[in-house]
This record gives sequence, C-alpha cells and structure tokens, in this order.
Amino acid sequence: MSPRQIKSHCTLGLQKEYDNIEIPHKKPRGGNLSEEQKQENREKSSRRVRCENAFAGVKRYRIVSDIYRNRVSDFDH
Repeated sequence: MSPRQIKSHCTLGLQKEYDNIEIPHKKPRGGNLSEEQKQENREKSSRRVRCENAFAGVKRYRIVSDIYRNRVSDFDH
C-alpha cells in the first residue's frame, strides 16, 4: 500500500471504531471546499479547541501527574 492509502485507511478505521471521531473535510486537489464544508470545519475546530485548552490546563497545573501531599492536619474534618 502507498503512504496515501495507509493514511486513508487509518483515518477511516478510527472513524469506524469510535462514534465520537470527527475528521474535518479536506480540500480536494485542485479544488475548493464548499461554504457548507468550511462552516462544518469551523464548528469542528471550535469544539476541538475547547478540548485542547482543557487538556492544556490539566498539564499546566500538573493536576494528574503530581501527588497531593496533604500538609494540613485537619483537612478532612
């Protein structure tokens, strides 16, 4: 298989495997996207940015990777 076929196969495989995968429309070679396709891509992009910003916040504040060391003696009471 050529690299192009492999990429296409992988992309479509993920879309079949998971219900929540949204792949944006690609511009055809030598052509343009319709206004409807551009609008759909913008909507998908805005949803993706919200998720990426949430992940960045988790990484920035090291919420998942650091161990919480409870230094206050009566914190649970």
